[in-house]
Amino acid sequence: MAALAAPPPPPDDGQQLVEEALGRALDAGKTGPELLSALHAAAPHLEMAAMHSLLEDYKAKEDAKLFDLVAENYRDFFRIATSVEGSAEDAAATQAALLALEGEASKAAATAGVEQAKLEEELAKRREKRREDREKDKVKRFASTLSDLEKRLADTNVDVERATHDALHLRAALDGAVDGLRDGDRVSFVQGCRDRVDACALNVAQKIDDEFAATCCRLGKAQSDERLRRVLRAAAALGRGPQLEAFFGERVLDAFVRATYTRGRLDGVERGSRSGLPTMYRATLEFVEERCGAALRACEVAARGVDDDVLGLRGVPGAVEREARKHKRKPPPPGSLLGVDLLCEGVWRRVCAALLETPELSGLFDLGDADAAHRAVAATDSFREGLAAIAGRGDRDAERHARRRLRGHAKTAELEQRWNLPVYVELVRADLIQAVDGALASEEDAAPALIGAVERCWAGDRFLPAVGDAFGALALELAQRGATGLAARAARAEGHDAHARCSVDCGTFSARIRATLASGFEALLDLSLEDAALLAAGCDEALGACDRTVEECRRDSADGLVNVIDGRLAACKGVAARYHLTGQKPPSEPSSYVAHAAEPLAQFYETWSALLGDAQPDRAEVSERCAVHLETRALAVLDHAAQFETVMAKRGNTASLAEDSRKIAAQLQLDVRAFCGLVGVDYASMDRVSGAIEAVLSAQDG
Repeated sequence: MAALAAPPPPPDDGQQLVEEALGRALDAGKTGPELLSALHAAAPHLEMAAMHSLLEDYKAKEDAKLFDLVAENYRDFFRIATSVEGSAEDAAATQAALLALEGEASKAAATAGVEQAKLEEELAKRREKRREDREKDKVKRFASTLSDLEKRLADTNVDVERATHDALHLRAALDGAVDGLRDGDRVSFVQGCRDRVDACALNVAQKIDDEFAATCCRLGKAQSDERLRRVLRAAAALGRGPQLEAFFGERVLDAFVRATYTRGRLDGVERGSRSGLPTMYRATLEFVEERCGAALRACEVAARGVDDDVLGLRGVPGAVEREARKHKRKPPPPGSLLGVDLLCEGVWRRVCAALLETPELSGLFDLGDADAAHRAVAATDSFREGLAAIAGRGDRDAERHARRRLRGHAKTAELEQRWNLPVYVELVRADLIQAVDGALASEEDAAPALIGAVERCWAGDRFLPAVGDAFGALALELAQRGATGLAARAARAEGHDAHARCSVDCGTFSARIRATLASGFEALLDLSLEDAALLAAGCDEALGACDRTVEECRRDSADGLVNVIDGRLAACKGVAARYHLTGQKPPSEPSSYVAHAAEPLAQFYETWSALLGDAQPDRAEVSERCAVHLETRALAVLDHAAQFETVMAKRGNTASLAEDSRKIAAQLQLDVRAFCGLVGVDYASMDRVSGAIEAVLSAQDG
């Protein structure tokens, strides 16, 4: 078999070609004669015997290849069979191991289930025991707290804040006993203590009232701030704010208010003048500061839930929040509602009630005199500021919150309604509009009077914070009315000086109002950034007519100045008449009209430059325009001289005409140079007229 599988010797090239041709013929399916024909075509020199031998050799080679292929297939088959037999044995071993492992897992799962059931049973027992212990502790703590509270309430000196917290705790435990307790005996015991809890709550309320009377209703300066805050926090927690506020008003303020707020004190030195209201307010502030200033301050501090040391951190961003997190409590919300509001409900409400409900003080709300009404409302606003200052006592944040609460109080709105402040605004509006119209109708400078009228909108003798938005709208209305009136005056103006005056008025008015309107209202009102931006935008829109008028006046004053100078430059045409056929000597100096024409330019900028500032016309541009006008007129004079010379030449009269033309050109050269020097224009830039003059001067007599 090894001999059969040995490779044949390598054929020569001719034999290889014949074998390739034979292979192609067999692949093509040729047999018999066709195969012989193909062999003959490939090797025509071969004889039949050689062809037969060649076919036999080719067959032997193909048989050897086939035998090798079959042997290779048998070897692969035996190898695969052996491999499959080994894999089956391995699979059987693996299956046995898996079955054993499954048995172990089932056994472990059964054991774990038993253990889990035992653990769950033990956990349920422990939970039940813990719940039982908690119920016992809860009932025991309830009974202990109740007994301790009853003992402490029997003493003279009681910590009302702690007693209040205990009373609230007992009330919460009593109300939640059915849901929080499962044992019926314990529920019955807790419910049976209801009468004792109610009695403790009433006793605590009475202790709070007594402590409040002993602290907040006496001279505030003699009391401890901490003691004041404790009773106020206790009252707020127990919800006794309205009762204590009414008690405070009756005990502290009612007698003083009845004695102070009378018709005689209101009239002051003159009946019906209402001049005594500021004096009444000052007396009230002094009384409040002396009797209950510390109580008001303690009320503000207690309401916000922080002590003075935390309040001192309010100037540092985020300090209050960090302090609140350190003590595990929520930071106080700004402007939070007060539990006991002695400032608004105890003091401000009593004073407002006296003003509103006392019949003999009804004249306070008479709007027949706008100035008197303003004084009354302004004095009331100042009184509110004084109350906020007493409550804040140097703490800006506390003062701001107190001021906002007083401003938003219902009695404040009722006072403003009685004063009918919109009518007051209309009275002020009529006066200020009359002042604006009078300033616009005057022949004198209108800007100062207009500025004064607009600025009175936020002046102390007119402005009221209660209607600050109305005064802001009025200021914008007056600014727009003034700007429109100044624009109309500018449209009627004639002459460059008049336009310059209008430009100064518009510029001064616009700049002053822009600089003072927004800042004036920001100083009087607590404006947000958005409101301040809206006010500034409204001011820009109202003054738009002034801004446009300034630009128009700049253009009109420049045009008027150029027209005036050009009118004086018209004297340039007299140069030709001066030298034609007159025998005048050649010129040696500029004409007199040159200085006369340049004079308005110097006078205008000397008078208006400092007043107009950036709104003045560009001097270089005006000078250049005037120089161009002179150039045009000088060229016209030269052209006229040339035409005159031509006409006279046709008539045969040519004596001294060329010399006269040169004299005219020389005079124009002196005039143009002098004018350019006076108005600040470079003579070299006057190329048209300078070229024409040089052409005439260089010409020879014909």
